[in-house]
Amino acid sequence: MLMKIDHSKWIKAILLFMVLNSVVFIYIQSDSTLPWYHITKFIWLTPTMNKTCNGTLFPEIQNNESNWGPVDIEKTIFIISAYFVKSRNRVFVIGAKPFHRVSVICQLWQTTSDKQLQFMQQTEAEIVAPSGGNRYSYASTIFACQINATESPTHVSLVLNSCDNPLNMLRIREVSKPEKYERRFTVCTAPLFGFRDSLRLVEWIEFNRILGADKILLYNYSTSAKVHEIISHYLKSDLIDVIQWRFPFPSFDIEFFAQKAALNDCLFRNKNVSEFIVNIDTDEFIIPRSKGEVNWSQMLAQLDQNCVGYLIRHTFFRTDWKNENLNVTGIIQTLDLF
Repeated sequence: MLMKIDHSKWIKAILLFMVLNSVVFIYIQSDSTLPWYHITKFIWLTPTMNKTCNGTLFPEIQNNESNWGPVDIEKTIFIISAYFVKSRNRVFVIGAKPFHRVSVICQLWQTTSDKQLQFMQQTEAEIVAPSGGNRYSYASTIFACQINATESPTHVSLVLNSCDNPLNMLRIREVSKPEKYERRFTVCTAPLFGFRDSLRLVEWIEFNRILGADKILLYNYSTSAKVHEIISHYLKSDLIDVIQWRFPFPSFDIEFFAQKAALNDCLFRNKNVSEFIVNIDTDEFIIPRSKGEVNWSQMLAQLDQNCVGYLIRHTFFRTDWKNENLNVTGIIQTLDLF
C-alpha cells in the first residue's frame, strides 16, 4: 500500500517516516526539496561573511569518498563529499561532528585556467544535525555553504576559524536538476557491515533489477570474501557502484556505521542523474500489488505525480521465527499507524 504525500504536508509525512523507521521510501529528485528526511533538522545560522584570506594555503592532497578529511587538528569534525545545488546557491558538505554545537567556516575555491586553485570566499556554514541522545561520539551531519559569487566554486574546505589553513579539500560535484535524467531508478542502501550472505545479495540485486533498478549503490564497510566476489562480478555490468565506507574512528562511535551520512551522500550523488531514489535495505523489497503492475514504473503511473516522495507500508516476513502459528495480530495493530 502506498501513502501519497502532498507538497503542503510533506514535512509532517517525513517526520512520521523518521519516527517509524520501518517503512521504505521512494524519493523524487527535485531542486525544490533536499534529501534531509533521514534527520531531524536543527540549523544554526550565523552572519554570512565574504572575506578574502590572503596567504591561505590549500592542502596538496584532496579527499575523496574513501578518505574522510579532518576539519580540526583534534579530529572532532570530518567531511567526506560536497555537492553544489545551483537553485539553492549552496554547496552541501556531508560529514560528521560531535553532538554538541560547533561553528564551522566554509572556504570556497575555484580552479583557474592553468589548473591552479585560487581562493574565492569564505562563509559561515549552516549546520544540519540529527537530534537524539549523545551516546555516540559523532553524528552524521550536513554543512551548507552559501555562495556569494557569480562563478561556481570547484572545491571547498572547512575550517574552525577565519582564514585558517585548511586540513581538507573536497572537489564539488554539480548536482543541479538536468534537462533530462540519465536513468529513472537508483537504489540507495545502508552501509554493508559484516555482510556474508552472498546468495541473498544476488537475489536482492536481481529482483530489484527486475522491478526497475537502473543503478544500485553499495556503501561497503565490511563484507566476506564471497560477497566481495559477487560485488566484483556486478561491477563489470555497470549495474552497481561501490563506495568504500571506512571512516577514521571506531564504528561504535557513530550511529549505524554512519548510515545517515551514507544515505544523504547517495541522494545528493544521484540528484542530477536519477529521477527517483529508492531507499531500501538488503532485506527489503518494494513489490507492486495491483493487478497488471509488475514494476515500479507501472506502480508509480497509478499515483498522484505532484508529490515529493512515496512512503510504502511494510509487511514482515520473518525467517527467524520458528513458530509459524505465532499470533502477531497485536503487533500488526500496533504498527498500523497510517
